Amino acid sequence: MTLTDIITLITGLVALFVPVLFVVFAFSWNLFMLISSSGDAKKMQQARARLIWSIVAMFVFFSLIGIVTVLRLTLFGDDGREIIDLGQPGAGTYLRN
Repeated sequence: MTLTDIITLITGLVALFVPVLFVVFAFSWNLFMLISSSGDAKKMQQARARLIWSIVAMFVFFSLIGIVTVLRLTLFGDDGREIIDLGQPGAGTYLRN
C-alpha cells in the first residue's frame, strides 16, 4: 500500500464519518437540551424547534446520499464502486448477489 493509497483511504473515511457524526451529535445535543430544559417553557420550545430541525437535517442528509446513489447508478451504471471507494478489495460485496 503506497502513501497515496493511505491518504485516499483516510480521506474517504473522514468524508464518510464527519458528516454522519455531526448530524448525530447535533441530534443528541438538542435532545439533551430538550430534556434538561423541562422546567422552563421558553427553553423547552427552543429546544423542541432545534430538535425538529436536526431531525429534518438527518432526513435531508440521508436522502441526499440515496438520491446521489440512484443518480449515479442510473446515469453511469453499476461500475462496482460505492459512493466512497475505500480502496479495500471486496468492499460492499455484501450488497450484491
